[in-house]
Amino acid sequence: MRRSRNQILVTISILLGLGALSAAGWWIEDRSTLVSGVQVWGEQVGGKHRAEVLARLEKRALAWKKRTIQLSAGDKTWKATREELGLTLDSKRMVSLAQSLGNQGSWWQRIVERIQARRRGILVRPLIRADSSRLLGKLGEIKEALDRPAKETRFDFRRKSVIPGRQGLSLDRYRSAADILDAAMQGQTRVVLSIHRTGRQPSGKVDISTIMGWYETPFKFKGKWRHRAHNLKVAARKLNGHIIWPGQVFSFNETVGPRTAKEGYRVAPVISRGEMVDGMAGGACQISSTLYAAAFFAGLDFVEADVHSQPSHYIELGLDATVVWPDKDLKLKNPYPFPVVLHYEVAFGRVRTEILGPQRPYHTIAFERRIVRSRPYREVTRQDPTMPQGTRHIEQRGEFGYTVRRRRVFFDDQGIEVKAQYWTVTYPPTTLIVKVGTKPPDDPTLPIEELKPIPPKPMPKRFVRILQ
Repeated sequence: MRRSRNQILVTISILLGLGALSAAGWWIEDRSTLVSGVQVWGEQVGGKHRAEVLARLEKRALAWKKRTIQLSAGDKTWKATREELGLTLDSKRMVSLAQSLGNQGSWWQRIVERIQARRRGILVRPLIRADSSRLLGKLGEIKEALDRPAKETRFDFRRKSVIPGRQGLSLDRYRSAADILDAAMQGQTRVVLSIHRTGRQPSGKVDISTIMGWYETPFKFKGKWRHRAHNLKVAARKLNGHIIWPGQVFSFNETVGPRTAKEGYRVAPVISRGEMVDGMAGGACQISSTLYAAAFFAGLDFVEADVHSQPSHYIELGLDATVVWPDKDLKLKNPYPFPVVLHYEVAFGRVRTEILGPQRPYHTIAFERRIVRSRPYREVTRQDPTMPQGTRHIEQRGEFGYTVRRRRVFFDDQGIEVKAQYWTVTYPPTTLIVKVGTKPPDDPTLPIEELKPIPPKPMPKRFVRILQ
């Protein structure tokens, strides 16, 4: 009996509470009217009709997107409206979100949201839409005007002085786009764009009074070799005067850059997969190999260096270094407490590379190499219907493959060995490629001349020692 009385009292209390809420306008209300306490974009819109709020927001949004934004990067500034940057306010979504507060969901959820709106207020923040293609396109225009490559500090041999370099600038479009959106959300009208600074450019006194190490390689510059000779000069020009600072790692590919026609290179003979073919910038490897040999005798450290796929005719076996953009690189490290300078001369059929600095820390450096293994090559015959039977043309002479043990020895002024370094390098065999004629002779009664075996290239010496 007492339990029934309590249930009746609870039911009456709930009904009275709902009646009170209804009377207060919290429960049953026009759904097109925003509940009290709701703020949209900092403005109180409680009790106002949806259409009235939308009209006011669209008017403010029109003025908002016409507002000029100042973009800055470094010492440069640009101005653009939010509309030009592809930014707009989604007024309809903002009103819809505000209207849903206290008007959607279960009756309990609506009561809770209305109480919260009246007591603390509920803020609907601006909803910004960005046209990514338009925003990134505008930033692309800025990037084109802003970006600049790093200019390295170099030594000018004519002036005998150091030419200071500068850091490069690169605009990060995607990070800058995020910065612009964040500023728009905060209502800010000034944005500092995100940029990357590239190329650390140290400076200081440079002494080039001593040739620390050098090497020379020959080249042909007439007839079919003229384009290769041209490429040698183009690549050497990019390296001449380059400074390697104490502890710095030098990269051939980073310094010389891509070997393209735009950079001034021409098509010339190159080694590709063991075959001599025509390729862009043929000859660049002679510039890297001569540098490697000079660095060898200057005592620089080798971070990355690979030999060719076959011995090079212009340099001693074991002293070459191949480079291929952008995969294979020659990287040197300056282990000395002073800077060193690269000096190139390409003239009169020779490439001369010198490593210049204030002194030679070691009196003498020796290069030693020994062939510890040789491997035979294979022969490939390619038929040519344009050549008469009994004739042939050697496209590529065969050469044995070699495993070479290389040693660098450092001596003091008393001729005593200070230290030594060892490497083992491998040259795969070079395939003999022969074109053989298959065209029938005009007179079939004439005998076809017997083809004699083709001798391989002469084998290099088993042991070589060079002192410098």
